[in-house]
Parts: sequence; structure tokens; C-alpha cells
Amino acid sequence: MVDKRKKTKEKFSLIQRVTEKATTEEAHGVYTFTLSGLANKKEIAARVRQDFKVTPIKIHIVNLPKKSVTIMGRRGTRGGAVKALVYLKQGDKITHSVPIKK
Repeated sequence: MVDKRKKTKEKFSLIQRVTEKATTEEAHGVYTFTLSGLANKKEIAARVRQDFKVTPIKIHIVNLPKKSVTIMGRRGTRGGAVKALVYLKQGDKITHSVPIKK
């Protein structure tokens, strides 16, 4: 039996969220990313270590639900995302929203 997780292992990306709340949390060592694709906490931690050269202490994953909307008499949905909160130890920083390539 083929493990489906191994096929989709590298099919996610971390996109840094730039909001007022996320910016204020960066001062406390908490960085907020939007996930595109499926990933678990271990895969996110490995990607942060690889791309930004820092080690996260803990990671929280938050599912943002889709919202129902009605546009021109038709029902639909908008939004919906997965957000990852990455906690770093005191003194570590992520200074680039784009991963460092060496």
C-alpha cells in the first residue's frame, strides 16, 4: 500500500501573513504563516529549519473556516485557510519573508 502523505510531503508552502496582529506578535517571537497545501507540525518545523535556519520551539495550526456568501442571488463560499503560528526561542528572528537560499 502506498503512503499518500509521502507523495504530498513537499507540496505545501509557507507564506508569511502580514497583518497588524501578526506584526505585533513578531516582537514576542511568534511568526504567522499561511499554509498552502497539507502539512503537519513536524513537516512545518522541518521546512522552517531548512528555509529560515532557525529552530521552532512549538507550532500551533489554526483552521480558518469558509464563510457562506450570497452574490447576485447565488450562494457560494469565500475564504478558508490554514494558519500556522511558529514560536521561536528568545533571540531568534526570521528577518526575511522569502527563504534564504545558499
